[in-house]
Amino acid sequence: MFASSSSGKEDPPAMQFERTPDVEIHFPPLPQTVVRVTELLEDADGQPDVQALAEVVNQDPIVASAVLRRINSAYYGMRRRISEVEKAVFLLGFLEVSNLVLTAAMLQLRDIMETDEQIAIFKRITGNSIGTAFLMRRLIDRLEQPANAMGYTVGLLHNVGRLVLLYNRPDDYEALWYGEGGPTPPNPLSEKRIFGVDYGELGAMATENWQLSRTISEVLRSQLSHAMIAEKHRELRTLTLLLATCSASARVGLAEPDADFHPPDALHMLAQAVERSSKDIEALIVEELPEMRSFIESMSLNGNGDD
Repeated sequence: MFASSSSGKEDPPAMQFERTPDVEIHFPPLPQTVVRVTELLEDADGQPDVQALAEVVNQDPIVASAVLRRINSAYYGMRRRISEVEKAVFLLGFLEVSNLVLTAAMLQLRDIMETDEQIAIFKRITGNSIGTAFLMRRLIDRLEQPANAMGYTVGLLHNVGRLVLLYNRPDDYEALWYGEGGPTPPNPLSEKRIFGVDYGELGAMATENWQLSRTISEVLRSQLSHAMIAEKHRELRTLTLLLATCSASARVGLAEPDADFHPPDALHMLAQAVERSSKDIEALIVEELPEMRSFIESMSLNGNGDD
């Protein structure tokens, strides 16, 4: 994968890359199920359209199969096997099934991976994404914040820029992940230096290309510079701080499950934004981490995740 120097050692992969900041970006095709469910979630502040959700799921056999498989897994503990999507939506609720649908659809992007190393990177990316989405949903609910319907979606999609880089420059991005023995997520500054764009900005561009909610694009674009968001944009600021806190917490909770939890810097800013103590929020996260790991396992992913 890497070129060798005269000493016989592999050169750092970043030294091998052609700097192409003007590289043309192509976005992988997003399953239409994601687009439709995101639209339903935006309208869910009123009466959730359960029938419309069931119809969307039934139109995608892969997603329908995945949702029923998840619902019948030990994680949900159903007493009887559920074989109809409509019944699944009724039993678990609109929001829970929507989240399952989004996750199952996003996992279909694994089909664009070509090597074992790229699949390993994909698992790290999606592991962190699902863990982040889980924590987002739980913290928004427990901290009684608005945008509960969109929190899971934002968490699930926040790493999508990394998938876009893997899709466009698979060999170079694979090398960057494995530069230190990996797979280890690269520094966004390295992404920008080599590719001309970091995963946060690219994620925002991708969601705009897919015509998803503007809120999602704004949060993804702000996630690497959340300290710069003006106080007047309170809801956007809070959602972005939640994302930064949950992503970092999911990374640590997956990589070092037995280690003491050290709160990320964004947590203290989040505490100020929601007028809660940092200790309270830290305790909530620590309480949720074991179930987060169980949730990721229920999605047939390995336990390795990162941001």
